[in-house]
Amino acid sequence: MNNTLKVFRAMHDLSQAQLAEDIGVSRQTIISIEKKKYKKRIS
Repeated sequence: MNNTLKVFRAMHDLSQAQLAEDIGVSRQTIISIEKKKYKKRIS
């Protein structure tokens, strides 16, 4: 199974923390997305 977010991070030499900061989310959100456990919430 291909994890496109993880591949994207590797291609751009970004850590989970760097990507999270760049896009304005928490590092835990990036981890959840990569593990396919992210539940989008509408607030």
